[in-house]
Amino acid sequence: MLNTVEHLEHEYKKKNNTLDLKFENRKRELEQEFENKEFDIEYKYKNKIRSLEKENNHLHKIIDKFYETVDKFIVWICHKFEIGESKELIRNFEEEMPFSQYRKVLQTF
Repeated sequence: MLNTVEHLEHEYKKKNNTLDLKFENRKRELEQEFENKEFDIEYKYKNKIRSLEKENNHLHKIIDKFYETVDKFIVWICHKFEIGESKELIRNFEEEMPFSQYRKVLQTF
């Protein structure tokens, strides 16, 4: 009987050690998997941010170029039709059309 108890204790310790090893291995695997996924998500996130910032900068350049072109066009119209100073034309336009109406006009395009 004593031999059986010792044998059972030995088997218990052996299985316990095996379970502990399996647990530690699985824990390490999950931690590594988590770190890899975390890295991938962070990389994708930063890449997307860079892409959006680049696109945003590009759109700002387009808008700036549009303003520059509109300004040149207004100057050309004023010169062509002898309207006078372009700044005066713009000021008169802004006085006659409040910003809220101006936005509505822009939204129709």
